[in-house]
Amino acid sequence: MQSRNIKGIWWVNGKPEKKVYGNLEFLSPKNCYLNLIGDFGNDNYDIIIGFSDNGKPITLYKCFCTSRSIKSPGLPSTKYHANYAFINVEYQSVADISFKNISISFSSLDEWANISGFKISSKYTDRNIKVDYRKPNDIIIYKDKKFNLSLRFYVNAPTKNSVQKNISIQQTTYYNITATDGEIDLSEVMRIIYILQNFLSFAATKPVKILKIIGESDKSITEFEDIRFNNEIEVLFKSITQDLDTTYIDPYLMLFTYPEIKSKSQTIFKRWFNKSKLLEPVFSQYFSTLYRNDIFLNLRFLSLIQAIETYHRRTTKNVEISEKQHNKRLVEIYSNVSNGTKNWLENKLNYSNEPSLRNRLKDIFNEFDDILSTLVGKKKFINDVLNTRNYNVHFDAELKEKAKRGRELLAVCDILRIMLELCFMKELSFTKNEFKKLIEKSNSFKNYTAI
Repeated sequence: MQSRNIKGIWWVNGKPEKKVYGNLEFLSPKNCYLNLIGDFGNDNYDIIIGFSDNGKPITLYKCFCTSRSIKSPGLPSTKYHANYAFINVEYQSVADISFKNISISFSSLDEWANISGFKISSKYTDRNIKVDYRKPNDIIIYKDKKFNLSLRFYVNAPTKNSVQKNISIQQTTYYNITATDGEIDLSEVMRIIYILQNFLSFAATKPVKILKIIGESDKSITEFEDIRFNNEIEVLFKSITQDLDTTYIDPYLMLFTYPEIKSKSQTIFKRWFNKSKLLEPVFSQYFSTLYRNDIFLNLRFLSLIQAIETYHRRTTKNVEISEKQHNKRLVEIYSNVSNGTKNWLENKLNYSNEPSLRNRLKDIFNEFDDILSTLVGKKKFINDVLNTRNYNVHFDAELKEKAKRGRELLAVCDILRIMLELCFMKELSFTKNEFKKLIEKSNSFKNYTAI
């Protein structure tokens, strides 16, 4: 999302008679500020309406005052922070903020989709270079009850000049979300966008950021004679991932691309959306290490090991023996101690029937042994993980020398990340042969083997 500076007049929703001049600054990726020459009076407003100097209505949502100043002589000035800015629409209430369809451009999406409308002649001469372009049709990749998800392709057509010295055609790939009935409210739109951002970051093995969001709503219509069409609405908002320095990644180094999942994209996206709720704390820990590459290495390690432990707890039978057997065992233990000791023991044995972290790691390692064993020995790796985890949680001096640090800890983190990626691929219905083939050509695998 590019930085903007938009001049215009502004008023509080429902009070159009009190208009104030000012400018809207969208300082991507930081903040969206409305600087006024004047004052609305209150500190917080759900909606502020504007009309830009180039004739577009603007809606600012979730606004709060950050500063006021009064100069004598002079005019008062006020600064408001807006969480969202919607360009080319005037929403009259919070309930009105919705979209019939919305398109999102992400970094690396062009490479992941790997679909081009260009055909360039393979035979170049000094007199003939042939370039053909045909815009690809939309491709539906997932159908939900509430929306359809497709790949949509936008094209910047070339400019024709009286003296033509160059020509430029640029194709950009977007995820497009189209409501199946009516419109989708803002909170649901943002939920879908974040799920798609995580999906693409996972597939690319690199963090991706939002480049542009455009949508359509029946609240912004243009009528010309008998023609009625929706205006293009641009959505601006602060995203914590916008300051990421995203670098180009070749499709070949991605975990998987669209052409590689084309035949079962419906199943994969359905599972990703469904699993996003069950595995929310797992995704939270995993993606925190992906989006924040600058965090300390020991914190990255703790996030990854917590993600693995939570994944195992939520996807497998989380007991070592049956509840009936375990309860019988507890009764035998409690019958031989005093009431005071029993209370203490109950707290200590609360999770005594859950698998240990060692056993959780063994389960996951064994499932993907044919891949992981080519990178590291199971017994040593699990011992290294446990010693490092226990030292970084309890800071037991006896474990300090056994805990990994520096390049060795980085290697452990890389293996943990690969383990999680294998687990996610399993949840998405990839077969063992498929994810073995895909993981071994991916950026994660090659980065580890390069250490």
